[in-house]
Amino acid sequence: MHTENSLVRLVVFSVLVFLIAVPAMVVAETAPSRDELLQKRADDMCANIEQKNFNAIWEALAASTQEANGGVSRAFALMHEHSFGGKTVFCANAPKIRRINEWLGLSHYSIVVVSDSDTTVACDGMVWVWEREHWYFFQHFSCAREQEAIDSMMKWSDIKNAPK
Repeated sequence: MHTENSLVRLVVFSVLVFLIAVPAMVVAETAPSRDELLQKRADDMCANIEQKNFNAIWEALAASTQEANGGVSRAFALMHEHSFGGKTVFCANAPKIRRINEWLGLSHYSIVVVSDSDTTVACDGMVWVWEREHWYFFQHFSCAREQEAIDSMMKWSDIKNAPK
């Protein structure tokens, strides 16, 4: 009887472990990597730029433009007027991503801006920070200033000391 109870407990315990472990393994196998998540965020941002989805882009850029341009309302008006007004057309290529470490990622893309009077080709980049299982947009930079963007992020010890 005692052996039978032990055997039943062992079987029940084994079944419970299996029921808990298998879904966890399936989730671990199917969860996208940080690189895949970063590529998705960068692709979504470029799609919003091409589609002139101003509200989505504004939400991402608001924090950095607030500091740089003297306030959210002024920056909002300037960005909307100059970049999204008139017949401006944006064409962005598929962004390329690069991770500096576990907490810091960059995305680069070439963008062609065609307006009534001018056509501009530029290389732009975005700094992404990993937090709470997501990549969050942090700042925009010109590709020529990539190292400055990285250096400015390395002042934060948790980012600087994050695993590679």
